[in-house]
Amino acid sequence: MLKNILKLLVLVVLVSCNSNQENSHSYDILNERDRANLRDEVLADRFNNLLPQLMDENDIDMWIVISREYNEDPVIK
Repeated sequence: MLKNILKLLVLVVLVSCNSNQENSHSYDILNERDRANLRDEVLADRFNNLLPQLMDENDIDMWIVISREYNEDPVIK
């Protein structure tokens, strides 16, 4: 009886491990230049489309950004 339970347990573990491998996805990691381009595209889209819409919805007419020298904030660019 105990052997049958152990066999069943091993079978369940093997089947579950096999199904996880079938459902796993392989993703390619972008190189640094492509990641930078993608980040810049997303930021440009947000600044050009999302931000004006949000400012209009909330009655914000002006957005003032204060920065110091050598600040790497993408908003300043």
